[in-house]
Amino acid sequence: MATETKPRLRVYAACYALWGIVLVLALISLELWRETILDLVIRHVDDLSSQTSTYDVLIVVLGLGLTALTIFAEPYLRGGIRRRRLLPRFGHVAVPLAAFAAAAWVVRALA
Repeated sequence: MATETKPRLRVYAACYALWGIVLVLALISLELWRETILDLVIRHVDDLSSQTSTYDVLIVVLGLGLTALTIFAEPYLRGGIRRRRLLPRFGHVAVPLAAFAAAAWVVRALA
């Protein structure tokens, strides 16, 4: 009976596979926003040194935010195993992250 309440190895494997998807989504978001930020900075900032510093600051903030999200997603997903809420928790992380990536694509297309 103890084996029924204990999460199985494949559940943890599924958890980390979902976390891997979150990681890939974060990397895709970073790349899409990097290109979008570069386009926007080149179009709207005139001075070359200002372009460089604006781009650098925005990329650092974006990278730190996505890194923090990815790091905090792992225990959040793992905590969903015992509560049997792994997929809803994955949705809470992955859907906004995918929407964030899509927003970069839309902004770049409209700019």
